[in-house]
Amino acid sequence: MNNFATVKIKIPTRNEFIQTLNLYEKCLQFCIDLAWEKRIKNNVRLHPFVYPSLRKKGLQAQLAIGCIKQACGMVKKAKTKPFIKNVSVRYNFNRSATLKNNMLSLLTVKGRIKVPLSIPSCYEQYFSWNISESLLRRDKKGRCFFLFTFSQESPLCSLSQ
Repeated sequence: MNNFATVKIKIPTRNEFIQTLNLYEKCLQFCIDLAWEKRIKNNVRLHPFVYPSLRKKGLQAQLAIGCIKQACGMVKKAKTKPFIKNVSVRYNFNRSATLKNNMLSLLTVKGRIKVPLSIPSCYEQYFSWNISESLLRRDKKGRCFFLFTFSQESPLCSLSQ
């Protein structure tokens, strides 16, 4: 059994992050619309229909792949066609995001951007765990945050196995 912890860290609100969030939102809705229309719930099947368009719109390759997966996941669960209101960009660690020496590097529509992270001491312990998911998000006030979801095998469960 795994333990999970989500850590939300405020990052500087940079124009590149806002542009990435805005483009990702449009691309995600485009993927959802096409998947819904063609009744495709599998990202591998949807890929050839949308990937070239996502790249032409300016979405980086890894973000385009994440967008396709996210769209299919949403269509799979939906009873009616989803409409995007608040988007979160999913990042794949070591491909589209890295963290080294409290410096977060994120893929954006303008290439990689590095931002220093100020990690509160109450969260430091989690940064030795595995990163299972990460998201770039903007709140209603327009501030940017990066969310890490960490996982670690529970020591009690590993002893009983």
